[in-house]
Amino acid sequence: MRKGCRVWGNAERLPEEGFSRIRRELPFEVVEFSKGSLNIEHEAWSVDPAMVEQAAEAIARELAPTGFGQIDLIDHNEGFILRFSIEHGAVKSRKTGIDDLLG
Repeated sequence: MRKGCRVWGNAERLPEEGFSRIRRELPFEVVEFSKGSLNIEHEAWSVDPAMVEQAAEAIARELAPTGFGQIDLIDHNEGFILRFSIEHGAVKSRKTGIDDLLG
């Protein structure tokens, strides 16, 4: 059976020492880091959007000045997609209904 929520995202230009500082703040099933690139994935029955936002803020703190990234939370239970865009040390979020993407 399909799980209710999926999280995935990436960030570019994350220094290795920055990744080391925030690794414990990234509570996802898959956290891969190589040569300044971070990739995350997670599936669960439910995911607290605040947890994802906190992870995005941790990443934003450590990115190089030219770094960027995004994390998407797709919640099939509640019918929304929440995107956290990370750029210039800041996090912006946008929530969209799943049905609104195709309409």
